Amino acid sequence: LGLGQMQEALDYSNQALSAMRKMGDRRGEAIALNTVGSVNSTLDDTRKALDYYNQSLSLLKDLDERQLEAVALGNIGEMYINLGEYQKALEYCNKALLGDRAVGNVSSEAVALSNIGFIYGSLGDNQQELVYYTQAVELQERTGKRAGQAITLNNIAHVHSKLGDKKKALEFYERSLT
Repeated sequence: LGLGQMQEALDYSNQALSAMRKMGDRRGEAIALNTVGSVNSTLDDTRKALDYYNQSLSLLKDLDERQLEAVALGNIGEMYINLGEYQKALEYCNKALLGDRAVGNVSSEAVALSNIGFIYGSLGDNQQELVYYTQAVELQERTGKRAGQAITLNNIAHVHSKLGDKKKALEFYERSLT
């Protein structure tokens, strides 16, 4: 989408948010807040996205919407990754992981595991990075999420390359292509 289309998406998302608030639909409001956050994230306004995601999270906690709460936690974690605030990112991604597991959302669990792997890599802990990427790819294989699986296998290959194990890296690079 172009910038004009993204601005239009933001306008419509804000209109939906306003409508949900007027109707007193708190669940709809939380979803609309998340959507406005996502559009702001796409527009690279990470701080604004983070504000909307936090507002959404607050409502979702009040409503006991555990699956949507896990989504909001994951989104907040990703914003902290974008900001380079890895300890906060780790905190929120771990909470998202627990939430995803509690509600049985295996696809989101794999995303959370991948994000946690990325965070550990950014913090220089390649062993933990491998642990989390490996867990993520196992879930992706089990659920048939081939695109995510290819990306995660590529990430695992990159870690092996960083660790100097070129043979293992090549093995995972090749697996990522099949």
